[in-house]
Amino acid sequence: MSSHITIRDLAKATGYSTATVSKALRHHPDVPEGTREKIQKVADELGYRPHAMIRALMSQVRDAKGVKTSAIPLAMLNPWNKTLEEQSSFTAGIIAGCRDRAEALGYRLDVFDLKRYSNKRLDDVLQARGIQGILIPPMGTTHAHLRLSWERYVPVVLGGYSLRKPSPVRVMPDHFDNLSRCIREVKHQGYRRVGVLLYRPFDRRCNLAFSAAAMRYAETQPPSGRVQVLDAIDASHILNWVRQSRLDAVIAWHPTLMEILKEGGFSIPGDLGFALCTNAAESPDISGLDEQPRRIGAVGVDTLIAHLHRYEFGIPEQAYTIRVPGLWQDGETLHG
Repeated sequence: MSSHITIRDLAKATGYSTATVSKALRHHPDVPEGTREKIQKVADELGYRPHAMIRALMSQVRDAKGVKTSAIPLAMLNPWNKTLEEQSSFTAGIIAGCRDRAEALGYRLDVFDLKRYSNKRLDDVLQARGIQGILIPPMGTTHAHLRLSWERYVPVVLGGYSLRKPSPVRVMPDHFDNLSRCIREVKHQGYRRVGVLLYRPFDRRCNLAFSAAAMRYAETQPPSGRVQVLDAIDASHILNWVRQSRLDAVIAWHPTLMEILKEGGFSIPGDLGFALCTNAAESPDISGLDEQPRRIGAVGVDTLIAHLHRYEFGIPEQAYTIRVPGLWQDGETLHG
């Protein structure tokens, strides 16, 4: 029976118009909070469930009739002192993927520089503009916590764990699988003594996924072929490790580490193979994993819009993470 409850039924049960009921269920700022709570309570009691497919089909019908509707705004937060276009290629790729996907679906991105707003001011501005979806790109530690009226929004975190509180839905690279794939690819190309260079602060921001992947792979190999792991950025430490471990390939998290190896006298790939386990697309001549930042942005927008269609606002009781696998990139730093 609950599957047949409509907005018109809710309007009759509550005494409000269908327009008011529809806005209340979408947490529209035009509807007072008390009214919204009353309508939501009746909807819960009657077992009302929004039908996302009907909502999507109605949108297509309006388009077919030539009804012009303005793009629906989504908020993209910017925690940095520079524009989003000036971010790292990984973050810029995520934002580009969000923008392309949003525009394809009839939405647009409105950028909000966090350093210009207090939490309350940002809340007021978002509500005044009728914005209900918030996309949160990779953030600095100074913005590890955000305090907004989350029950009014659908927030989706993109790229990783830099935002610790609250803990909403996340769309990010599959760091564990990406490093595991990278090790397998390097081994498949004939390298036997492979080392993995980690950077502990970066690994922590990824919930220790890289060290976990390296350790797990090591457990599956005989002692003579186990992956060697080093947590260091000091050049002399890295070079001594490569020589003492007699490595024939190194997997690292940043391309500058390849320059350290070259300056230390290693020819790549002549003396030593090299691969990146993160964002190799930024350096197409280097072998490694392309983390697919544009795909992460597109999936993030799809996920956010799906929650909006289902009227699922706020921080979910059981947050979940969507991990997007990377793609292997053949470069010039391994013997192919």
